Amino acid sequence: MSAFSRMLRNTNMSHPSVILSHAGVQYSYHVAFTLQEAGFLKGFWTTLYDFNHHNGTSWIRGLNRRHYEGLKKELIHSHPWPEVFQRAFVSLLGRNYFTTNRLLQWRNRWFDSHVANQLDRDSFDCFMGYAGSCLTSVKRTKKLGRWAIVDQHDVHPAIAERLLKEEIELNPDFAPLISYWPPDRGYLERLGEELELADQILVPSSFSLSSHRQEGIPRKKLFCIPLGVDIPASPLDRKKKRKPFRILFVGTISQRKGIKYLLEAVKQLRLPESELVLAGQIDGDPRPLNPYKDFFRHVGFLSREAMREYWESSHVLVLSSIYDALGLVILEAMAHGVPVIVSENTIGLEAVRDGSDGFVVPIRDVEALKDRILRLYENRRLCDEMGQNASERAREFTWEKYGEKLTAFLRTTSCLPGK
Repeated sequence: MSAFSRMLRNTNMSHPSVILSHAGVQYSYHVAFTLQEAGFLKGFWTTLYDFNHHNGTSWIRGLNRRHYEGLKKELIHSHPWPEVFQRAFVSLLGRNYFTTNRLLQWRNRWFDSHVANQLDRDSFDCFMGYAGSCLTSVKRTKKLGRWAIVDQHDVHPAIAERLLKEEIELNPDFAPLISYWPPDRGYLERLGEELELADQILVPSSFSLSSHRQEGIPRKKLFCIPLGVDIPASPLDRKKKRKPFRILFVGTISQRKGIKYLLEAVKQLRLPESELVLAGQIDGDPRPLNPYKDFFRHVGFLSREAMREYWESSHVLVLSSIYDALGLVILEAMAHGVPVIVSENTIGLEAVRDGSDGFVVPIRDVEALKDRILRLYENRRLCDEMGQNASERAREFTWEKYGEKLTAFLRTTSCLPGK
């Protein structure tokens, strides 16, 4: 048991009873474990869980991660069918507007409706659901007179829509790399209603918080808790950081991530003995990438184990997102000792000490990206120093730190009995 777990066990403070619900995976397993260790978790509703952990098969890519060591099985309630059907259609039809937008919302509504029907059967103080997949459950929670918390892992949808619309107008050639445009109005209405009905809203960064304030969400409803990162158990082999100078991008390859600006920066720099590696799925039509095919190497989706090699051999991570409520890959890179170049529309402004752990740049600024990449390319000592600083800084954003803040928030919120 960790020192954090012992601290939670020894406290005499109130223990709200929490039902956690999420229609996918993301970071919900970490949250469930945090609540369990605090003695708060009444039940965790999810979709596919522990599907192939024991038999080692790989029915669908990524399902081998649907297990979290230490989570008590008696607290987990799996309702897999919405995701099973959604994934089956994606396999048949590929990633497109229907499968990544309409079908995903259908899956979330089905799952949410099922969870809501179970709430009448449980005694609990607080329901905690994830934005976009909890409206019916929030309504049922409010009807029961309980406290409803929505974890909003994104920026405010109005801000997101505005930024994407600007991006399509600025770079129509890369519009096909935004598969979920135009927005699903039904989804936006449900999300807006979730935020309105929620007693409190969790956001992962000051950028996300600011976007919700801009759209009129009362400050008293918003609570910012940056997500955590796993610190590597063993140090990386830094001797692998030799040649070529490797620039790494990790995530969905989308114009929302500002991918054209990064490609253009690399193309214009044309640095000898360097390469840009894109690790992730392509979002939508890949044809906009064709003019840049000589300037990057696409390695697709990589498992956690496979990523270790790229963390060891990469000199810098670049995430030039138009918007990212957090950008968890930023913290992952820093934890592995990789300096970062990130846009200000991420967690960069609060997690990255500009000029120490990496650089924070404005969105859509190719010249700034070129300048910061070139600085690290020309000064490998600076690159190493920033990597060391980044690994130390990442220790301030661990899952343990997240857990401390989340449990402190729950202990003081109005969902506590008698408040």
